[in-house]
Amino acid sequence: PAAGVFRMVGSPADEGRAVAQLALAEGFPTVAVFAPRDDVGGESAAAFIEEAKRLGLQVTGEGAYDPTGGSLEPEVKDFLGMVPAKNPRFAEHLRRNGKKGWLNYTPDISFSLLYLPDRYDRAALVAAFLPYYGVELRTTEFPDPERLRRKHGGVMPQVVQLMGGSGWHH
Repeated sequence: PAAGVFRMVGSPADEGRAVAQLALAEGFPTVAVFAPRDDVGGESAAAFIEEAKRLGLQVTGEGAYDPTGGSLEPEVKDFLGMVPAKNPRFAEHLRRNGKKGWLNYTPDISFSLLYLPDRYDRAALVAAFLPYYGVELRTTEFPDPERLRRKHGGVMPQVVQLMGGSGWHH
């Protein structure tokens, strides 16, 4: 809106397809979606995945969460592979680092763009959990690679672009 550009879409599926097309146009070869488990989220996510695959993008992450639940945290952890029983590397990291391990672990992120087809308020909660759990979000055009390596213990993390939809009006 600040640039005076508005895009109208007709349905959640139209929006999902448009986001996949934008991901291709902007050069994001690997994409993921984390959507609410409701009709709108399901329709947006399914159309996004189908269109991304049709366009030749790699869909490397799919997840969903309960939009009526009290906390998104367990579902965000599962989406990021931060469940010790399912991720041996993370379990070992926690054994070595204790409770601090939740905050200094760099998850294995295989996508460069994450589509969150939800309202701004819930999307903001998801977006807040991501850096808390070690996901580097794209906040600048050219991130400093040396700073990122130091922050992540010598490992260069995948920087992730968040993409929302019409519900992100704030």
